[in-house]
Amino acid sequence: MKAGKPALDIITSDACTGCASCGDACGRQAISICLSDDGFYRPLIDRETCNDCGACAQHCPIVQGPDFNDRKAPEATYGAWSNSESVRQTSTSGGIAFELASAVLEEGGVVVGCVMRDDHLPYHRIIDSMEELQKTKGSKYLPSNLEGVYKRAALETSRRRVLFIGTPCQVRAFETYVKPANRDRVLTADVICFGLPSVLPWKSHVAELFGDDLKLVNFRDKSTGWSHSSVKYAMKDGTVIHQKSNEDVFLDGFHTAAFHQLICHSCPFAKIPRVGDVTLGDFWGVPPEWKDERGVSLVVASTKRGLLAINDLRERGQITLFNTTLQVAAAANPRLLSNHPIEHPHPRRAEVLRRLAKGEPLCSVASLYQPCLAVRLLKRVLPSTARMFIKNVVRTIKTKTFRAIIERGT
Repeated sequence: MKAGKPALDIITSDACTGCASCGDACGRQAISICLSDDGFYRPLIDRETCNDCGACAQHCPIVQGPDFNDRKAPEATYGAWSNSESVRQTSTSGGIAFELASAVLEEGGVVVGCVMRDDHLPYHRIIDSMEELQKTKGSKYLPSNLEGVYKRAALETSRRRVLFIGTPCQVRAFETYVKPANRDRVLTADVICFGLPSVLPWKSHVAELFGDDLKLVNFRDKSTGWSHSSVKYAMKDGTVIHQKSNEDVFLDGFHTAAFHQLICHSCPFAKIPRVGDVTLGDFWGVPPEWKDERGVSLVVASTKRGLLAINDLRERGQITLFNTTLQVAAAANPRLLSNHPIEHPHPRRAEVLRRLAKGEPLCSVASLYQPCLAVRLLKRVLPSTARMFIKNVVRTIKTKTFRAIIERGT
């Protein structure tokens, strides 16, 4: 690796996560974060201003890679939920991220979290009030813009506690900014990430269906239940539209990874040990005795710092915890410890992005990745008992597969 080479030149655009860390690292302001033609956040380097100092590479999560020298197996694996009914109901899963964040704010700290802008694109910001924290609730299913956040958040660690919540690559990027002397004031929470999509299909989807009338979107509205959630589109005139997740043309593409960025198919952070002090996600495949349609979170404490934070919430009566194992947790959450089930790009990915970049509406491009009509009809007419039988068979296979993966890694 050539000393002083810019991070983008080392890893190439295909391996870039779009985390925006390199932009914060550049003291000469030679790097700006822009959307590429295919809708991913990418660094744009002013070659005349850049002096090849290599600072950006020192803060690139892909160049630096995972840093797990201080950890092996997780400290604990839990199922969990908030004991606040309102928090649990308005959160995507069990509300654990919100409870962690609330505790940090109560101590006078700040939270670095993701919120939606008025243009319906997410970005990270530094939050110091409960009012602002409410805006972080809910899954976003889109890449967040973190330009300018890392350095400011790292400065906060010198004087108060900081909770950073993000995807694994974003968490790793943030850790490169934290001085060792301040690490005890930092708590990091990475989410079980299914990969980050291009923003082109989302922009096309919103423009085509709603224009300027969309007020807000909730990708995982639980009014029909946690495991049967729907997309909720709220219009400015008060109209509310609910769309089944498996019938929403954007989410259909997301769940088939039809327009993910390439690095997400070989993510170096989708493994055990995890990069965050705590890892959070939906507890899909939760044992029947704990299943609750109000939502259940999966919590993996990878460090003693993370374990202490989670147990402190339990001792304060804010959350309910139950013990589980990594094997059970991973059976229906494969991205916890591997790149399955999206190890390879969608076969029509390049064509999907090319046509979207040309301005074709998502509805006409979606035929490249949506199931054929026969498959969709089969899903509708197949008895629920048959569908459940198939799911149970698949879950059993996954459990055996991931148990083998875990055993090989220990």
